[in-house]
Amino acid sequence: PLIAIPALFTACQPDESLQVRTLEADVSHVELPDTVALGDTAEIVMTYKILNDCGKFIGTDVSRNGNTILLRPMVTYTFDESSTCTEDISLNDVTVKFKPEEKGKYLFYFKKENTYNYVADTVAVK
Repeated sequence: PLIAIPALFTACQPDESLQVRTLEADVSHVELPDTVALGDTAEIVMTYKILNDCGKFIGTDVSRNGNTILLRPMVTYTFDESSTCTEDISLNDVTVKFKPEEKGKYLFYFKKENTYNYVADTVAVK
């Protein structure tokens, strides 16, 4: 005889109470050189904010259009109904390497702290 045994596969069920949000972090400080020699690699150090202890840095999104470059540190916040995220703001550094392939001026954009605006900084490549 065939016996049917019901099975619960809860591990395969998505947890609907779990929420994940990925946000662009505010940049509070940037260190980058004024000039870079063609062929050299420069380091750009961004100080960004994580708003609470449920946030985790996942990487830097780099968008480029010619000599205009947008750098966006990305943070994922994961929480559910039982999460208790402390509102401890942390400042963290991330380094992005920049190796120009052509001479000229490069314009870098970063999200300004506590706004939806971006600030620009220029690096000359000689």
